[in-house]
Amino acid sequence: MNSALTEAEKDYLLADIMSNTKHYPDHQLVKGWNSNIPTDVAPNGVSKQDQGYIKNAWVKILAVMPSVLDNGELFVNKRGEAIAGSNHEVEIPTHTDSGDCRTERSLVENEGNLRIYANDEHLSDNNYRIDDDAVFKAEYNIRVKTRIKHYRWIKPCEECSRVCRYDNIEYKTDTLTVKDELNAKLSSLNPEAEFSIKDQYLDTTKADFNFNDVVNVELLFDDASFLQHNYVFSEVASLEPLHVLTVKAEKQVTQQENNLVYEDDEIILKNTAGCRIKVYDFFNNKVIPCNLDFNQIDFTVETDKNIYEQNETITVKIEPEAEYLVQYGEQQFLTNGRAELVAKYPANRISVTQQDKIEYKHIHVKDETSWSLFVTLGIFGGLNCVLVGFIKRFWGVLF
Repeated sequence: MNSALTEAEKDYLLADIMSNTKHYPDHQLVKGWNSNIPTDVAPNGVSKQDQGYIKNAWVKILAVMPSVLDNGELFVNKRGEAIAGSNHEVEIPTHTDSGDCRTERSLVENEGNLRIYANDEHLSDNNYRIDDDAVFKAEYNIRVKTRIKHYRWIKPCEECSRVCRYDNIEYKTDTLTVKDELNAKLSSLNPEAEFSIKDQYLDTTKADFNFNDVVNVELLFDDASFLQHNYVFSEVASLEPLHVLTVKAEKQVTQQENNLVYEDDEIILKNTAGCRIKVYDFFNNKVIPCNLDFNQIDFTVETDKNIYEQNETITVKIEPEAEYLVQYGEQQFLTNGRAELVAKYPANRISVTQQDKIEYKHIHVKDETSWSLFVTLGIFGGLNCVLVGFIKRFWGVLF
C-alpha cells in the first residue's frame, strides 16, 4: 500500500492476496482486519473543525460489518456492527491577556464522547439490528474546560514598586459536536431452491432444479454436485492510511458440474443419495431438503372408435380426470378428461400430455379423394366388362 503502484494496481493486488474464497464473501477476514484498525487516526481528507481551544476535531464511520459493496451501493445485514473513529486536540494559548501582567491557563476537563446511531437508535455496544434501509450516524461530543488565573499589577504602597499578583480566576468551557453519516441498503435477497424428480428409468434420474434470488447455490449428493456462483468477491481498501477493508461483489456467473448433467433447469444423474441444497445470499445461508418423492403418472386415452370419415367428430376420453394437454393436427387445448376433435386427413395421431408424460392414440381418417377415385375406377371397370361382354356376344354372331 505504500508502494509507487497506482491505486487501481494496489486494489487489484490486495483483492487477489487477501482471501482465497473468491465466490463467497469473507466477512470474518474483514471483521478481524477492521477490528485492529486504530480509531484515533484521522483518514486522509476527513473534515476537521475548531471551536475555542478545541482544534482539529473529527469523526468518521469507518465500517459497517458485515457489508457488501455491489455496483456502488453498500448492502448490510439485519444485524451487525458499526465502528467509527474520532479524535480532537486541545491547544491552550500561552499569551497574556490584555490587562494582565500574567495569565495562567490549565486544563481542567477534556472529554470526547462518541455515539453511533442506526436509524436514530443509539448503539450502546456498536451492535445494531434493523428491518429496513439504514442511515448510520456518528456524533462526537467534545467538552473542554480550562481554568484561567489572571494576575494584575498592583502597588502595595505609594513608595513601593508594582508587583504582579493574583487577581481573579475564571473558567472557560468550549463545546463542539461533529457528525458523520453513512447510508446503507438492507439486503432484500430471499434465496430459494427446489429439487423435484420428474422421471426415473433404469438407474438414471431426471429432475427439475429451480432456484432464484441466490448469490450461490449448491446441489450436493454423496457422489455428485452442481454449484452455481453468481458473483466474485474481493476485499477493497479505503480511508488511507487506515486501509479499512470492505467486501466488494461483482456480477459474474460460473457453474461447476461433478458427475451429473445440468441444462435448462434440469438435472440428470445416477445416484440421488445424500441430496441436499444450500443457498446463499450476501450474508447468510440455509439448507433446503430435496424432494425425492416420485409418483409415476399413469393415465389412459381412448376414442369412441378407430376409423373416422373426414370432418367426423372424434370423442376422446382420458382417465383419471385431471388437467391434460390434447394435441391433434393443428388442434390444441386443455381438458379435464374429455375432448371432441374434428377428424382431418392425414392426421392419425392424438397426443395427450400431463407434466412430462405423453401418451399417444392412433386412429385412421379416410381419404375422400382416394375413395372417390376408387369408386370411379370401379364404375369404369364395370362398364368395360359390360362392353367387352357385349362385343364378344355380337362379334360371334357376325363371324
